[in-house]
Formats: sequence, structure tokens, C-alpha cells
Amino acid sequence: MVYLTSEPFSRFYHANRFSCASLTCLIVILGLFIFSGFVAFATNEIGLRRSVYTEQPTVIFKNEIVIYNYENGETLAYSTVPNFNQILDNVISSPSISAKPIDSNHDGKVDTFRFKISFSSDSANLQLSQIYLFFSYELSDVARLELQDFIKIELTSATGIEKAKVIGSIDFKQRQSLSSNTVTQSDYDETLFDSANANYNLAQLEQQKFARNEYIVGNYETVILPALGTGRTDLDIELRVPWKQLINFSPNILENFKFSWIQFLSIFIPFYIIATIGLNFIFRNRLFAIQEVNNLVK
Repeated sequence: MVYLTSEPFSRFYHANRFSCASLTCLIVILGLFIFSGFVAFATNEIGLRRSVYTEQPTVIFKNEIVIYNYENGETLAYSTVPNFNQILDNVISSPSISAKPIDSNHDGKVDTFRFKISFSSDSANLQLSQIYLFFSYELSDVARLELQDFIKIELTSATGIEKAKVIGSIDFKQRQSLSSNTVTQSDYDETLFDSANANYNLAQLEQQKFARNEYIVGNYETVILPALGTGRTDLDIELRVPWKQLINFSPNILENFKFSWIQFLSIFIPFYIIATIGLNFIFRNRLFAIQEVNNLVK
């Protein structure tokens, strides 16, 4: 006899709750969960211990500059911080300093800093010049960070320094991943220089800087023209703020759960399909006491 149905033929199996067939299914499913978790953990880290994103930081120049010149066996210095100048023995004469922040795409964040520094010097004998630029640096997208730091630019020339062009970028460095949370990390958000308790030992400040977990550095190239003995040195410094600064961060619990679940399912689903095929074979051949049910109307 031929049966006509309005639905495709389907077959499934029924067994008592505490039968061997039901217990076998339960053991297989639990085993798949345990096995998938073990494989995910053994072959790779569960979740994300560290991730990376890009952000354009907010960088503000603090109007603090320190210049050290080494010429004719003497050390000359100058700073825009009056308290620092008071402790100097030899001050650079006739300095002229201008700083121009440039927001080229008008998004409220500075894209480039342009510094023009000029001072009187024995340019033919000026073989080393060090410029310290102090900035405030902030991240606010995924990781939240505020810090005060400085960049050191060093110019050296055996033939003297009369004109120099510096082009580079302000790069972020970190030893450990930042936390991705709503709390701003401000461990290093302390004024380094222009304060009542300022440390004017730049060598010590530089040592403390590189001992931090997070800091900024200047990645730059220089072009120095030989001195002609004009008695003046002109420096042109251009520092870009990266539009896509790479930031390492540690995902929070919810982000870790999201990626852990994907890793687990990528292992569980293929083995679940294989286990389902195997169980269907066992039930179809009646290796356990089960009842076959289908949708044929009799």
C-alpha cells in the first residue's frame, strides 16, 4: 500500500528517560562538551588574552621646552619654565621658540606639531643639541589612559649645527596591555616639570620614563646643514601624531566570553555532527531497546 503525505517523511526514536539509549545520548553529549573544551584549551588559549586596536590619541603640547647645547667645552641651556632657568649657570642667549599645532582634518585632535627654534650660538663648534618637548597624552576609545611625558630630540654633527630639519612622529610604547574598561588609567598623569615639586634632573626623568609601563618616544630623522659661522642656529621640528596608533589591550570578561564561545563551537559542532550520525546508526539497527516513530498516518 502506498501512503501519500503532505509532509516529507521523517523518522525519530523514542526511549524511556532512564533507558540505556537515553543514558548513552546523555553521556555522548556531556563527553562532547568536555572533549571540545579540552581541545580548545589544549590547542590554543581560550578567549583573548591580548588584542589590538587603532586610535588617534589626543596629544597636547604643554608649552614646556628644555634645550641643552654643548659647544666649546661648555654646556648651555634654556627652558620655557622660569624656575628651571633660575638654576642654570650658562643660559642660551636670544632664544626664539614657536610651537604650532595643526589639525589638518578638523576633527578636534592635533595631527602635527611644528616647532621653530632659533638661538645665538657658536654654530661651527655646536656639535650636540638636545631638545626636550613635554606633552600630555590621552587615549579614550577602547583603553582609557592619561599620561604626562616628554620627547627627547638629539642633534649631533662634527661640522657644527647651523640649520637642522627634523621630521618624525610621536609614537606610543607599552610593556603591558592596557585594560579595556571605563576607568581612566592615570598612574603617570603627573606634571613632570612645571610644579612646586618638579624634578629638574632630566637624566633621572629619562630613566624613570623608560621604566614605565607606558610612555611616548620620538621616531624621527634629521637633516643637518654644515655650519657657515653665522652665529645663529635654526631648528625646524615637525612631529606627526599617528592617525592609527596601535594599542595593545586586555579584553574584559564579556569580550573574552564572546570569543571563547566561538572557539568552543568551532570544535563542538563538527564532533556533534559525527556523534549524531553514529547514534542514528545505532538506533536504526536497534542496538538498544527503542521505539521508532514516524509521521506516516495509518
